[in-house]
Amino acid sequence: MTKMTAAEVRAAAAKRRYEAKILDNADRGDIAEEIVAGILAPLGWEYCGGAWAGWDFEHRDGTRMQLKQAAALQTWKAPKEIRPTRFGIKLQTGYWANGADWTPAPAPTRYAAIYIFAGTTSPTRRPAIMPTRHSGGSMWSRPRSCRTRIR
Repeated sequence: MTKMTAAEVRAAAAKRRYEAKILDNADRGDIAEEIVAGILAPLGWEYCGGAWAGWDFEHRDGTRMQLKQAAALQTWKAPKEIRPTRFGIKLQTGYWANGADWTPAPAPTRYAAIYIFAGTTSPTRRPAIMPTRHSGGSMWSRPRSCRTRIR
């Protein structure tokens, strides 16, 4: 048995997790966050998400953004009928600060002003990133023109 360095172990684990044709839900979220972080960083956005964070990105002006991702094609056997992709943005009763300390809200609220929906709606489509600003109303009636395709 060959002894591996810590760097070699991390590289092997990353290769196994991130070079798969289909990523599992947790790994796909990491990839989506890195893609969006690379796009947004030059525009004044900083990634601040992590385990159970209340939002994923914060702009230098204090605006918060949450990334939601999903995929129709999963690592497990697909059901006979694939359901449409859905994203939840229900009101929250608090958030986890630094992933460890629960911070309750005085009243249920959405902590992010902007939500990005990233994912695929069909096993044969390419992923899309669909930024949407919420104003308390419906978030599902956005025109196709606001969607940015990843190539």
